[in-house]
Order: sequence, then C-alpha cells, then structure tokens
Amino acid sequence: LEENTSKKEQAGAADTKPLEPQLVTLSDVPPQKWLATLHLDLVKERNKPKQAPKPLPSAPFFLPTAHDGVTPRFIAPQAEESEDEAAAAKNENLSHVLKGDRSVSVIGSDFQARLRKEDYDGALAFLKSQTPSGVHLAIEELGPFASGEEGELASGLRFFLHHLSQAHFADEVQVFLSIFLQAHGDELAETPELRTLCAQLAKVQEGLWTTLNGQCQKARCFLGMLTQTQSQW
Repeated sequence: LEENTSKKEQAGAADTKPLEPQLVTLSDVPPQKWLATLHLDLVKERNKPKQAPKPLPSAPFFLPTAHDGVTPRFIAPQAEESEDEAAAAKNENLSHVLKGDRSVSVIGSDFQARLRKEDYDGALAFLKSQTPSGVHLAIEELGPFASGEEGELASGLRFFLHHLSQAHFADEVQVFLSIFLQAHGDELAETPELRTLCAQLAKVQEGLWTTLNGQCQKARCFLGMLTQTQSQW
C-alpha cells in the first residue's frame, strides 16, 4: 500500500511539473474547486436558504419533579447566580477572546508566516489545502488594513512572481491572483514600491500568455495545413 501511495504521489507531481520551461501547466485539482473559490460570493448566494427557519412552537411548561419511592415530589429550583458572578464570568470570557485575537494578530496565519520566510512553495501548498472560504480569509488577512504587516503585500506579489515564472498550477495561481488583486487593489495603487512590483507581475503575465498564444497559433496553422480546412477562431 505504501509503495502504491508513493507511486501515485510521484505521478501527481510529474503531471503538474512543466515539461519544458515556460510551458503553462494546469493543476491536479478538478475545475469545480477553483471555480468555487473564484466565485465564492455567487456560491454563497446560491446556497442561501430561500426562507428563514421558523422557530419551534413553545413547549408546554412542566415543573421539575422527582419520585420518593412512588410518591412524586417537586424539585426546588436551582439558585440563580448573582449579578456579580455573572459579570465576572462574562469579563473572563471576554478576556479570553481578546487574548486569542491578539495572539492571532501578532503571530498571523500560517500563510503569512510562510510569506515572511519566503517559503513560496509552502505558501502555495497551504492555499491549495484550504477550502474556498479559507483561501479568501488567508489572502484577505494580508496587509496593514487587515492587522497584518506592511511588507506582506510586497511578499504576496513576490509570491505570485515566483509561481508565474515557473508556469505551474496555472489555473489555481490565476484564481489566487484574482482574489489578491480584488482584496488589495486600492492598497497596491497607493505605494510606489507595490506599483513597481505590479508592473513586473504584469510583464511576466503578458509574456507567459503571449508564448501560449503563439504556440496555439502554430498548432492551428499545422492543423489547417494537414486537414486542408479553414477554421476561424
């Protein structure tokens, strides 16, 4: 079983590795997954219940009873906690919540930590393992407007530059890039450094798809010559 599993993993890695440099290669996930990630708002709107759930009818009132042998007896109501105790418990729970939020904001998510370490392959593996909502959350947590660091947006752009230059997982990377630009487009336009990185990203993107378009045109010409047909794209 272990040998079969390792062979499948090696086959999957080989399928997603470009056969040649700059050759666009798709990912190993079904299109339904990255389409759901890209159009998450539409999926949520479609899955929204058409009618709000109706409240359950009020249950009849019963006094708690216990049996002393065969004789039923009423149970004395439990003593209610005082207002001071309730307020203390509420403040304690609130402090735990605030501490948790503070720890998350200081440490950040696993995606943010990998970007800081420039572990771009690990960051991509993290996004690939998330649900559509998890992908949006991880990307939207970047940047100072989301309690992140100022350099996270620049690290995010370098992350996309790294993977676009390798031309692997093209469909998923394009989805992640689209979500990133939608979430942080205003912030990217305000900083000269980020605008420069965006220009580099656009240049790499344009060169990648120009090469793909040229290869498709060659294939079209060869197909038309061999089949002696005229096709219009």
